[in-house]
Amino acid sequence: MTNFMSVNEQLIKDLESTNLENKIEAIQYIKEEKYILFVPKLLKMLSTEENINILNYLALCLGKFKINEAVPILMGYIKNPEFQNMRGSFIYALLDLDCEEYFLDFVKMICDGNFEVYDHSFLVFESIIDDAMYDQKIEALKILQNQKEIEMLKSKSEYPQFDRINYINDALEILKTSL
Repeated sequence: MTNFMSVNEQLIKDLESTNLENKIEAIQYIKEEKYILFVPKLLKMLSTEENINILNYLALCLGKFKINEAVPILMGYIKNPEFQNMRGSFIYALLDLDCEEYFLDFVKMICDGNFEVYDHSFLVFESIIDDAMYDQKIEALKILQNQKEIEMLKSKSEYPQFDRINYINDALEILKTSL
């Protein structure tokens, strides 16, 4: 890749390739070199791609570029039961994006899912709590308090510092101070 046109042409070729490794390398290159001119192509790919590995790279790239147009697409994947155990990267990609309208979804994900899901959801929750509406915060308080009661009935895991109850308690504290 010696000149500007050949770099772009090669990236387009790699993005449109059926070779997963080429696609991933192209997305990584775009992300590292901050080639934001590829954002429309990446958004289209995010909407149409079926491979979870490619979707993860696309999500993280668009998140790094702070492309808010990716939020509804990513939330669609997050809410899709097909991706139930594969949504951690999608949630993490939302960390620096405008996703306040999904505040209660993140609260529910703190109460649901695997460690990666509730850990990343908690980070997003923290980043958007100040923009949440009062009635959303009251609803979140109810959701978290109900889940806390459930979690208190569970035995501690081998690694109690990573137990969901800790995230719920922290979220409740943050919520109470924000009311």
